[in-house]
Amino acid sequence: MVKLLKKILILTLILIIGFFVLIFWESNRLVSSYANQRVEIKGALIKKYQSEIERFEMKTIDGLKVSTWRFHTPKPKAIVIVLHDLQKMDASSILDYGKFFKSAGYEAFCLDLRAHGFSKGKKICFGYEETKDVRALIDWINQRPEYRGKKIILYGLGMGGAVAINTAAELDEVKIVVSVNAFESIEHQLMDQCNKGKYIKSFLKVKFFKKVINYFYKPSVQFILALNYHVNPRKSSPRNNILKLSPRPVLIIHGEQEREILIRHAQIIKNNASEGTELWIVKGKQHLVELEILSPQNEWYQSHILDFIEHNLKLVD
Repeated sequence: MVKLLKKILILTLILIIGFFVLIFWESNRLVSSYANQRVEIKGALIKKYQSEIERFEMKTIDGLKVSTWRFHTPKPKAIVIVLHDLQKMDASSILDYGKFFKSAGYEAFCLDLRAHGFSKGKKICFGYEETKDVRALIDWINQRPEYRGKKIILYGLGMGGAVAINTAAELDEVKIVVSVNAFESIEHQLMDQCNKGKYIKSFLKVKFFKKVINYFYKPSVQFILALNYHVNPRKSSPRNNILKLSPRPVLIIHGEQEREILIRHAQIIKNNASEGTELWIVKGKQHLVELEILSPQNEWYQSHILDFIEHNLKLVD
């Protein structure tokens, strides 16, 4: 009987250790699959707008050279910095947004975040380190006399939306933020992705296992993020930083049918924000809501964004 109990105890211990190894391995695999890469689209829009854009480079406080495209506008109303999503986008992918804001009377910059496009770097940092890239561009803007007194607006897509919130939390120079499909924290976004993973998905048919896996998976992901980026993931997330933007105006936009970054991320950010933050859930839209920003069919979207910015430009200091 004693031998049987020992065997059961040893087997149970092996299963528990195996469970934690599986959770940690899956967590690390997911973080690495997103982070350890460069994205160089350098797409056709560069040629399309070659007569309207200039490319500049500046160095971040941690010594990385980052690149930005500029759409110049004489006597602009303000300055808009457009920030792209991770993985399948770089600044060249969002040049239509630069053209859109230029046509509306704004000086527009489309910034290559680190490890994307013409910017240096080998690792995507989920909005933790990318704030340094935006800070480098804002420092460059502040050094140029033609921009003296111009207000700065951040417009971010996906991870760029998270970067916009995190940067504005650090820099008072950012007066308005528009964040489209941002995650409330990268660990919860990765948890959502892990729930779809082939190694764990089969367990999730049982509700109990889903709760158990998610309960242990979250600290595992947070540990890996803290180890890799030397941050406290809870404190460095958009859900925490959004409150630091008060009383500055913030527009949170999310597609109703979004499947990549679930709608609850936008709702959590809004719930943690001050009264100056608006949430717009766009019916029938999916990831990043609308990439064809210049399409005449999307005038409703253009108008909503510009109305929000122009109304609030009159109110911010």
